[in-house]
Amino acid sequence: MAAFGVTACLSSANLGGGRDDGVQPDSPEAGTCAADLQTDVGNCGACGKVCGNRANAYGLCKQGACAIGCNTGFGDCDGKADTGCESMFATDSKHCGACGKSCGGARCVAGQCQPLAIAEVPGYVSAVAQDSTDLYYAFSAGGNYAIGKVAKDGSRGHTEVVTGITSSVASLVVTDTEVYWTRANEATPMAAADGAIRRASKTSATVEAGPWMGALRLGYQDSFVIADGSAFYATNDGANNPLSTISRAALTGTSAVAMAQSIKGTVTSVAIDGAVAYFYATGESMTSAGNGLYRCPTSGCGTASAPFGGIPANTYMYRLAVVGPHLYFSTGRAVARVKKDGTEYVVVGISDGGNYSNVVSYATDGTRLYWLERTYGGGGGGDDEYFTWTCAVATCKDDRQPVAVQGQPLSILVDDKSFYIFTRTNNGSGTVTTLLKVLK
Repeated sequence: MAAFGVTACLSSANLGGGRDDGVQPDSPEAGTCAADLQTDVGNCGACGKVCGNRANAYGLCKQGACAIGCNTGFGDCDGKADTGCESMFATDSKHCGACGKSCGGARCVAGQCQPLAIAEVPGYVSAVAQDSTDLYYAFSAGGNYAIGKVAKDGSRGHTEVVTGITSSVASLVVTDTEVYWTRANEATPMAAADGAIRRASKTSATVEAGPWMGALRLGYQDSFVIADGSAFYATNDGANNPLSTISRAALTGTSAVAMAQSIKGTVTSVAIDGAVAYFYATGESMTSAGNGLYRCPTSGCGTASAPFGGIPANTYMYRLAVVGPHLYFSTGRAVARVKKDGTEYVVVGISDGGNYSNVVSYATDGTRLYWLERTYGGGGGGDDEYFTWTCAVATCKDDRQPVAVQGQPLSILVDDKSFYIFTRTNNGSGTVTTLLKVLK
């Protein structure tokens, strides 16, 4: 009596099926064979039923029914075995790199969606922000300064939100209903003039008004963040008293209170994670006391305590961001991350030009990393060069990929579906910034 699922059939050798590389399963040269009707491509479900090859596919027998397996680089995206594996992942813009990954009208090259221009901004972009539906940006054109927005899906082009701004915008933050910004001459570290934050409605065009909150003497441009219904500001008291303070203010209020103070040096960046604030301070100098990464309850911690974590000494940190269990930051020539308890410091992405290069902007969703790199003097002796890179965080240092863009990349934003690149070009009459969208 034959074993369960196995019966005597004519040999299935060379009856069809098999991989495109010519490798066939072992089978008798002649006569009968003990065929497994559940898996034998020449006797699938019954003696003599052959599972043949299809376009870009080879036959398979699964549980007594014919199926297909795709050749490398192809996919059966329509789910129809008769059409084989009809999608070429390297070039199919509707199935780019995988079934169902559409490039939204952009080209697919080597399995990667290419940037698609969705808007043009009439000027140079200096700061960017986003909400769930729109991208916001501060720009300058012909000596005029403004804040604009564009729909992420490209359904609405450039629209001005705030006009009449009297100098370049350094920081830009949005909430569900409002846009907040600081001006560059008010965000210069140790400037004589007091810093100030302004705000306006996102839904109606506004001419810049007076400060919403002043006398903050704001520090670096990315030291102003909003989270959980409160605003947090990193401040610097000036050259004669190099101690910083981080102040907190409710968005419904008009004044700020100190959250952390007597911080040595300048605070370059602040990130909020629920009830905890993380910030980096330069210390009295890069090699003296006070330099490092700090954490503090958002309710306040008084005088700043000692730095924490296993960050290498003299690591300068910009653009702190909390993503999942990690803190990400740029360090000049690289992007690094560390766990929120200060352990497992890892350099994730690194610029390629050695001492001549710098990471000028980055974004990550915790799975992929995107960054802009500037190489000064083209690596020594020429014009500055700009590059855009992306990689999977897990293999980033060994497997980064260039993103082809036209012009000078300025800033990057990322959300759960796409990443966005602002690039600068000159059209003969002035600077134009093109907004590019790349589906992940």
